[in-house]
Amino acid sequence: MMTIMKRNCVSLMCIAVLLCSMTVAHAKERLTTKDIDRIKAYKHLVADVDTNSVGKTVTMLERSDNPRLNLTLKEAIARTYAEIVLEQGISDSKKKIWLYSMVGLNMAYFQFAGSNAAQKNVSDLNRMIRGKLRKHLPEDIFEQPGFNAPID
Repeated sequence: MMTIMKRNCVSLMCIAVLLCSMTVAHAKERLTTKDIDRIKAYKHLVADVDTNSVGKTVTMLERSDNPRLNLTLKEAIARTYAEIVLEQGISDSKKKIWLYSMVGLNMAYFQFAGSNAAQKNVSDLNRMIRGKLRKHLPEDIFEQPGFNAPID
């Protein structure tokens, strides 16, 4: 009886290990120490709204298709967010979370609509966010491979 239980237990452990290993995605590209320092710097700017650890952020970036481009985008989002918080004197945590999401949405706007998209009926907030994002992004960002995400 005990042998059957041990065998079943070992079988269950093997299945569990197999399932876990199947769900873990491996890094596509390793980030350098300099990249990790960049992550720490931008995480400092958004510490009150981004609760992911540096380690988790590194893992997520390394699993992405273009880790360094995504790091550049995260840096621009963080700088834009921090600049607006400072300029506007925003201290309410719910407003900060909302603003951070708005900055991220405007980054997505650039990625999906591009820089030449019509900006009719754009709110002053979105216009300001987009202007600051442009300031914090590389000049050639719209030409960089992987930045634009076409809608099919």
